[in-house]
Amino acid sequence: MIFHPGFFTIFSALMVIRKFSIWILLLAGIHFAFSPATPSYRWSVLKSSNLRVFGTTNVNKFNCDISEYAALDTISCSRAKQKEGYTMAGGLQLDVRSFNCHNPIMTSDLRKTLKSKDYPYLYVRFINIAKLPDLKPSAENIGGWVEIEIAGVVRRFDMQYTISSASADQVVLSGKRQLLFSDFNITPPSRLGGMIKVNNELEVSFTLQMRPV
Repeated sequence: MIFHPGFFTIFSALMVIRKFSIWILLLAGIHFAFSPATPSYRWSVLKSSNLRVFGTTNVNKFNCDISEYAALDTISCSRAKQKEGYTMAGGLQLDVRSFNCHNPIMTSDLRKTLKSKDYPYLYVRFINIAKLPDLKPSAENIGGWVEIEIAGVVRRFDMQYTISSASADQVVLSGKRQLLFSDFNITPPSRLGGMIKVNNELEVSFTLQMRPV
């Protein structure tokens, strides 16, 4: 079989293109293998963090708090934009038995109402945030969503976060939300045969002192 001289020219060109393509694929593979993943914010929650609950009865007001956060939790925020903002991960695990209402009877009633024997922990899980925080000393308000679990019932709520950072190793994240006992299938407590009744509405607020990790 006799090949036309041009055949060898075309064949050589195809071999060069093939080798070039292989090198491009190899370099691309190396790039993706060693390129760092999209970075994210990641913070550890400090003991000085707290959560407070404000409520009313038909005769007065009350507030209960967990003034010190004992768990070693972290919260992260992805820098990769998603459809509904920026994804957050992590949250808070709060011991219901640590609530202090500054009144022994009210403290006992709240713990019973939240079914602390069967569900000893209250959870706040961070879902997303509308924009990445600037992390400046001045407070910045940013919307987002959280998931709250009380007495085994999980509900999702929109949340207005407030974020600031006074220094490179300090981040403060806070937020508050109006809730109802009935959101979690809970009946508000009452005493003296119903003469003193806790109202259905509550305000839950948290302030997280955090350190970047």
